[in-house]
Amino acid sequence: MHLTNLIRKHHTVVLSLDRTLWPFTIEYNKNIERILLSEQTLNHVCKTKDVFKNILDMGCTMHIASVCSNKKKAMQLLDRYYGDIPFESIVFDPSQYKMKHMSKIFPTTESSFCFFDSNIDTLSKIQSNYPNSACYHSTTLLD
Repeated sequence: MHLTNLIRKHHTVVLSLDRTLWPFTIEYNKNIERILLSEQTLNHVCKTKDVFKNILDMGCTMHIASVCSNKKKAMQLLDRYYGDIPFESIVFDPSQYKMKHMSKIFPTTESSFCFFDSNIDTLSKIQSNYPNSACYHSTTLLD
């Protein structure tokens, strides 16, 4: 099934931040300000916003689940680049595999959603605990 149809079927999309909404990891970049203004980042954000607008046009909701320990910087980046995107929820928690994130977003493990993350182990855990989810390995949402 084409990804657009899967997103429409599940009606809810959950995204990680690093290497999904921007092409880097906040904690591991000492030159973050220079990277933020790079052509690569600006092009990535522009294309990602187009994808988000298509998801929203389908009537879907979007959530963010992040293990980022620098919440302040992440929120600054979200405001700077995606301030016009209506995320249903944004959950920061340093716990591994994002299980706490999912329990905050979804009331039951029977919830249906599409999940995009760059961590294979996280995807596996989510898929096994949320059998109605569709999990995708993505180093960017543009893969």
